[in-house]
Amino acid sequence: EFRNSWSHANHAAEILDERFIDQPKGVMEFWIGWFEQWGGNKANQKTPEQLEFECYQLLSNGFTAINYYMYFGGTNFDHWGGRTVGEQTFSTTSYDYDVAIDEYLQPTRKYEVLKRFHAFTQWLAPVFTNAEQSDMKLKLPSDLKAQQVVSPDGEVIFIENLRQERVQSQVLLDGEMVPFTIEANAVLPIVRHV
Repeated sequence: EFRNSWSHANHAAEILDERFIDQPKGVMEFWIGWFEQWGGNKANQKTPEQLEFECYQLLSNGFTAINYYMYFGGTNFDHWGGRTVGEQTFSTTSYDYDVAIDEYLQPTRKYEVLKRFHAFTQWLAPVFTNAEQSDMKLKLPSDLKAQQVVSPDGEVIFIENLRQERVQSQVLLDGEMVPFTIEANAVLPIVRHV
């Protein structure tokens, strides 16, 4: 089953797991950018770093299908622009949505994030398509937490940093201390047994 969202993948996953037991999870509209209103601010509130964080959140919560809304910008000619709320609030008819490919067909920083993310998911497709998720009880510094995706083809441990600063630490995995560095407000995947 699918849900529309931008953030809070764990909450969306809980809802889908409750309603549709043992079914694949997906996002029908993953809002990686947003439209602009006439006279309004430029749509740039969703940064590439946030996009990367949210993509890994989706994976760590078992989402295996992601449909980007929007992936590229464009132009709606004549009076085909949308309306938001109210009679006199209109969206622009020419937009780039602050997405991966702008309306001039130029890749943006979000494109680079998604290119890396897609390479990662393609490499580990067998792991993610036949996996179970679980919270991990690892000894981590405060404001860090871990989730695990495990399948017969390997495992990925997603360490999430909720701090406003980079963290350098180590974690004990199968009797071995594994050092890691994770940026502020980021998710670090650790791939094992692939």
